[in-house]
Amino acid sequence: MLKTKLLFLCLFLWSNVLFAVTTIPVTSPVTQRPDPPCSAVTSECDLGYDSDAKKIHYLKLKRLAYISLGKWNGREFINVANPDVPTDNQGADFCITSFNEDIYDVSDPKKSRGTRVYTDFSMSLTSTNTSTNGLFLVNTSSSSAKPIPVKLTLKGTEKNTILSNDIELFNNWSGEIPNSSITNSGTCNSNSLVIEAVVESSAIIASGATGDFRGTFKITATYVDLKVEHNFDVTLSVSPVLQISGLSDISVGFDGTDIDKKMNFCVFVFGGTGFKIKGDSQNGSNGSFLLQLGSDTIPYILSVGTSSDDSLIPLTNNYSSISPTSTVPKLCKGRQGNMQIRLRIDASNVQGTSSGVYKDTVTLTVAPQ
Repeated sequence: MLKTKLLFLCLFLWSNVLFAVTTIPVTSPVTQRPDPPCSAVTSECDLGYDSDAKKIHYLKLKRLAYISLGKWNGREFINVANPDVPTDNQGADFCITSFNEDIYDVSDPKKSRGTRVYTDFSMSLTSTNTSTNGLFLVNTSSSSAKPIPVKLTLKGTEKNTILSNDIELFNNWSGEIPNSSITNSGTCNSNSLVIEAVVESSAIIASGATGDFRGTFKITATYVDLKVEHNFDVTLSVSPVLQISGLSDISVGFDGTDIDKKMNFCVFVFGGTGFKIKGDSQNGSNGSFLLQLGSDTIPYILSVGTSSDDSLIPLTNNYSSISPTSTVPKLCKGRQGNMQIRLRIDASNVQGTSSGVYKDTVTLTVAPQ
């Protein structure tokens, strides 16, 4: 009678990506850029200011800084408020305010002032990029790169009393802002606003280019015959991105024959034509792969290649180059795979070993080519 041996082989797979862009939280601080002659972006820094000859009607725009979306690392969305500093409303505020102020002594407007009455004003947004009909970020170094659409939303802060609903902005948008509902004397305390910028990863991928992207937009406010306006930038840095997914542990049983098992996984590549890959065995050394139980070891072979390739490359602890034959959309989500890994164990290497569970942990590392 042939006596069978109980033997299970478990291979744990881990992934690692080198040189990918480091994750930047959505609420990371955004550098503020004061415009001359302001020394800082404060409530006293009037980026735009206009008034009539007798100083009765006023229109001011304060603290509108630029928006930096940081570096893209494969996130589905990137969104940052303008400008983003540690506050309770995910973004510091800017404000536009309009008001009438009676002056008792016209000859000396600073000597005596009457009651300040806040008034509604009109606001508009336009893109300064005349080559695109919409809100886009344009690659600053490559004219062939597709522009990246950006969604801009006007929001009120928690202290805001003039804007009850978010307003999605578009090129040549204009609207009335109900500034007249303000009842206190704090000009920017009750009518502070935030512009939020959102970019989707699918739009970044569709651009097909890395580098720095920038969009310049103009905010304009008008009241009576007064007008203030100011440009602000939205910037985004796109670097080559690699993302590996779809790996799971491999468990097989030994039935006396050679073991040969394949598994699909995905390596998403953006900003390059290929990548290089290597594998490191926890139990093996010098590029070898070993399953281990106590002092007993079983050598095995791992090989990798594209999912449509029949001739795979043996995996070692040195990098091997891979050129994917197809791209996988949406950052390898779901069960899509453009790569495969193959595990092979010769039956002769298993025979004569002790019964039990043999294990190894392999770390797969991908890096830009």
